[in-house]
Amino acid sequence: MKKMWSSLVMIGSLTCALSAGGLTLEKALEMSKKQQKPVLVDFYADWCGPCKLFDRESKSDKALKKALKQVILVKVDAEKGDGVALSKEYKVNGYPTYVMMNAERQTLGRWSGYAKDFFMEKLEDAMSDLSTMDQKAARYENKRTVGDAQALAVYYNSKGEVEKALEMYQDAAELNQDPTVSFTMDIFSLQYRLYRRGNFEYDALAESADKTFAAANLEETEALYIGQMMNEVAGKEKRDDDRARFLKKAMPFAEKLADQDKLQPMVSEFKAIHALYVDKDERAAIAHLKDSLPEYWQETASQLNRFSWWCFENNVNLNEAEVLAKKGSNLAEPGKEKGMILDTWAEIVNAKGNPAQAAKIMAQAVAEVPDGKYYKKQLERFNKLAQEAAKNDKT
Repeated sequence: MKKMWSSLVMIGSLTCALSAGGLTLEKALEMSKKQQKPVLVDFYADWCGPCKLFDRESKSDKALKKALKQVILVKVDAEKGDGVALSKEYKVNGYPTYVMMNAERQTLGRWSGYAKDFFMEKLEDAMSDLSTMDQKAARYENKRTVGDAQALAVYYNSKGEVEKALEMYQDAAELNQDPTVSFTMDIFSLQYRLYRRGNFEYDALAESADKTFAAANLEETEALYIGQMMNEVAGKEKRDDDRARFLKKAMPFAEKLADQDKLQPMVSEFKAIHALYVDKDERAAIAHLKDSLPEYWQETASQLNRFSWWCFENNVNLNEAEVLAKKGSNLAEPGKEKGMILDTWAEIVNAKGNPAQAAKIMAQAVAEVPDGKYYKKQLERFNKLAQEAAKNDKT
């Protein structure tokens, strides 16, 4: 195994953006020495839904509040002030990302994404072994264990080092002797990410999906994710038979969740895809999609964007999607939120055959996010399509 580089990040005199209560990273590190508690840095963005959910639940959920007493929590807005440089130092590439460190700034663990149970599990794992990531890596080179393999996999995954994370999860699966534990879902998820980067073959991914579906301890929610991911991938590959096959495999798992109210949005969204590509019923698909949204969805920019983008991606219901994307752009906060829904609106307009109008809408998105390279590329794309359309009209 290749030698793993140091996870010790030297930041010098840099301090992070203020958290609630005015706590800086430097102050938290001083407290860490005195209280003998690790520091947990929460890298967030103000537009990030899961970040907002963690912020709310960290103040209101009793179990979560109790768990967080084990650490000194510092909240860092990764897109503002000193938080921008700090997030670059720690190679944060998604929100929220949590980095646990000791008083010497050595990383003890890190993970990305938020759902309460997931967060509690990862926090418990990190607290159960307060050795540094360097120590875990060195220990693993000397003697391979499932626990260290998994810890390293989660760490690399959070940093976006997908190949290394996949290698560690595959090692964990090889070393695992516990029949109640499986890493097939973790492996499949990383292979899916590699596929999207162009670094994994479709047939191998489909084989991995079948293997994951066959895992004895596959959870219902995981099955729905597999169905959704393979729907996307098989659609891209124009493998309609596979698309329907994987959705049919996942449907029984969706039915098992029928009585769990909290999961109904996920189930309804899955049923929307199933209705569209298995039942071939567009009206039912849109009805299920609307059922997956909160009651206030037509008054919230992010939810209007979610609905409109789904319609664009699946090339259905474009007239209503355009109206709602336009409405969402008027409701959105200036900046990134408005830029995202303007992009959705532009894509829908272009899909309806009007690239010139799409370019005008995209120019508004560029004005909202002038540093956004993606939006500039989109504008160039729509301008080029508009020029081509104009030439064709003349001929």
